Amino acid sequence: MDILIITLVIIITIFFWSHRKVTISEQEKKLIQICFGDTEKAERLINYELRRHPKLLREEAADYAVKSIARDNR
Repeated sequence: MDILIITLVIIITIFFWSHRKVTISEQEKKLIQICFGDTEKAERLINYELRRHPKLLREEAADYAVKSIARDNR
C-alpha cells in the first residue's frame, strides 16, 4: 500500500513538473533575437550580468546584457 502511494506521488510530481510553463521575459526574448536565436549565448550573457550584479533579477540581467551589446555596437 505504501509503495502504491509513493509511486502515485512520484507520477503526479513528474507530470506537473514536466508540464510547467517556462516564461521568458520580453527582455530575454529581445536578447535571444539579438543573439540570432543562440539561446546558449543569451544564457551566458545573462549569467555574466548576474555574477557582476548578484542582486539583479533575471529580467534585469537580460536588460543589462541588451544594453551592453547596444553600447558595444555603437
